[in-house]
Amino acid sequence: MGSRIVHAAGLAAIAALVAIGCTDPPNPIDPPERDLLTVSDGDLSATGGVLGAATNAQGDEVVFSTTSEIVDDEDPGSGTFVRDGVGEVKRISSDIGSMLWMSADGRWVTWTVQDPHLPGNSLIKVHDRSDDSTVEIARRYGTSVPAVVSETPEPTVVFGVFSTPEESYALCEVVVLATLESSPCPLPDMGPDATAGGIGAISSDGTQVVQRSLLPAGGAVAVANHVWDRETDQILTVFTQRFGYGTGISDDGRYLFGFDDLGPFMADLFPGAGGELRPDLGGSTPSTAGASSFVVATSPDGGFATVAGPAGADGSRPLHQWDLRASTPAGFGVTHPLGNAGAVGTSPVCSTGGFLTSDGGTCTLQMDGFDSIDANDSIDAYLTRP
Repeated sequence: MGSRIVHAAGLAAIAALVAIGCTDPPNPIDPPERDLLTVSDGDLSATGGVLGAATNAQGDEVVFSTTSEIVDDEDPGSGTFVRDGVGEVKRISSDIGSMLWMSADGRWVTWTVQDPHLPGNSLIKVHDRSDDSTVEIARRYGTSVPAVVSETPEPTVVFGVFSTPEESYALCEVVVLATLESSPCPLPDMGPDATAGGIGAISSDGTQVVQRSLLPAGGAVAVANHVWDRETDQILTVFTQRFGYGTGISDDGRYLFGFDDLGPFMADLFPGAGGELRPDLGGSTPSTAGASSFVVATSPDGGFATVAGPAGADGSRPLHQWDLRASTPAGFGVTHPLGNAGAVGTSPVCSTGGFLTSDGGTCTLQMDGFDSIDANDSIDAYLTRP
């Protein structure tokens, strides 16, 4: 296995960029566009709270879970459901799934559910919509990121799990769906003083896996994000000078997203002259920068990220779409407000380790009804765009 090292920009340069504000706030825009996802073609909305959701790359298909009666009035009850591109809703499991994920083309759906026979343990399930089959692939204490299916060279699933409650970091594992043969992800060369830091992110196509390690650095702790490219079987190590945790990566492995105690960052791993760490560029409001801001979702091509700002009194966070395609003379990327999302005990985005649609649409969990069809007082899933 090959290995390459890229050193990110120094802390002083990062702090200077954040301090001066690399770009002006965008011009005022209209309120964000929100489309209710938990609704059928017959305009029947979920009657109970939605616990999680995930969409395909186009945002016209969605998987979601709920604890109450749902949009299919002929088959009421809780469970995990899929709504297709024409609005038809089908229950694919009676499980109330968490950590939901859907492939870009909508074929594959994964979720996690508690093992009824082993309290505290999770079952990871994979549903193939092409033949309506579901496979249970693992029993583990817990999961850290959604399981992601990669179809080449054969369908495999990659995920992070804790094998026991005592473990402090999640292990990375790969399972071949046809045989259920399991193998661990290759461990990076972390050095004698490093401590494993768990699995940080998986790209939406399952080809890029981010594991991390912690290294003492002059009284502080530096973080190394190890990007395993499954297609080339190489590991690229990206160091950040502070607590720089990678939380998302583009499918081609070029852009690593994360956050540290200065706020969100993006590491451009292949800009030509070596890796470069680019910090948060300020947002539409100053509240989007700083230690309590973090990246919660990214697009497959690395063109967009969603950044959550500091939580308010009700636990909700201001969300901003970070458009990395728009460059300015002083920096890279601009942000657009998406409003507030989440509440106490609720993630601002639909699924942990979430992915955006190809055009930057964000699946958000909202308590307030933004659609006349949404007549309940519970949390629903919306696709939000600026």
